[in-house]
Amino acid sequence: MNFLGYLTFFLAVIFTVFMNFLGYLTFFLAVIFTVFFIVCMAIQQIVTYHDILEKARNFSNNKFSLKN
Repeated sequence: MNFLGYLTFFLAVIFTVFMNFLGYLTFFLAVIFTVFFIVCMAIQQIVTYHDILEKARNFSNNKFSLKN
């Protein structure tokens, strides 16, 4: 093997490692975004649930109005 052969092999190894790293990084970012999305959906559900509870509380306190 000559110098160009070694250089080609070295660049192929570097490229493979880099692409493997990009694959792991992409997967890790996808997991982070998925967890973030699920947490945001849960927070939205909790806020909506508490708004509904507040309206029910106001309605039961003889304020028989569903406005606001």
